[in-house]
Amino acid sequence: MIFDSKIIAKFTTLTKKQFLRKKEKDKVDIIHGAYLACEEADEKMVRRLKALELKCKNHPKDKKKFEKEILRIKKEIKVIRHEGQILQDLFEGHVLKNNTVFKDYADRYLRD
Repeated sequence: MIFDSKIIAKFTTLTKKQFLRKKEKDKVDIIHGAYLACEEADEKMVRRLKALELKCKNHPKDKKKFEKEILRIKKEIKVIRHEGQILQDLFEGHVLKNNTVFKDYADRYLRD
């Protein structure tokens, strides 16, 4: 749970200790909010990547400079997606672990 709380702290305003002190019902909402923030960060990075690739295509002289930035962003996207998967697994684990308590949360968030 410590590792997961580091990821949650990255995408929310809570610290790790604050998250660990929360009640189980509140943790589910916080985890879901962190997952949504993670998805949003992923979308922003993808937009930046596309813009840089377009700049690289339009300015062949500066290609080397842009390629370094493109590689950095691709690595960052990979990390963000991995963290998003961890948050999603954690959320589903919380919901499934206590399915009677979190039935309404499962109905609300897991409609996909």
